[in-house]
Amino acid sequence: MVNDNSDNLSDDILALKEKYSIVLAVMPNKITNYKLYAYIDPWINTPYKEKSFSKKGIDCSYFLQSLYSDVYKTTLPKDPAGMWKSKSIQIFTGRSFLVEGDLIFFRYDKDHPISDVGLYLHNDRILACTDKGLAIYNFNDEYFQLRYIGAGRINEDAKKK
Repeated sequence: MVNDNSDNLSDDILALKEKYSIVLAVMPNKITNYKLYAYIDPWINTPYKEKSFSKKGIDCSYFLQSLYSDVYKTTLPKDPAGMWKSKSIQIFTGRSFLVEGDLIFFRYDKDHPISDVGLYLHNDRILACTDKGLAIYNFNDEYFQLRYIGAGRINEDAKKK
């Protein structure tokens, strides 16, 4: 048994820990970034709306820009192509290197090499927007695999700012 100090956590945090360990199909001790899941939770199932950041409709890149600012204290551009080019992000393509908090970049059409962005969580589960809204999806779904371009992680230098 791994002791993750659950005794010291609030009921709200314990509920998040339990909920997301079930949703992501991981042991509860894998859910440690409580700020991340507390930020995500109220936004799940918000409808998709291009270039918007409200409870009525949300664009995933706008959402992730805000999430990164709040959770990781890193300022990113609001658009996926800008995030891809950001000096704060180290780009890589190998899926086996993915860790919680990595950005996942997608291409939907030839006119936009970097069309959208999602967030890697755990166990091949990602936070992304589709026409169904902001939700947690299986990264192995053909929909995402056909569109996957690469991933990005905050540079250590960007974290120190």
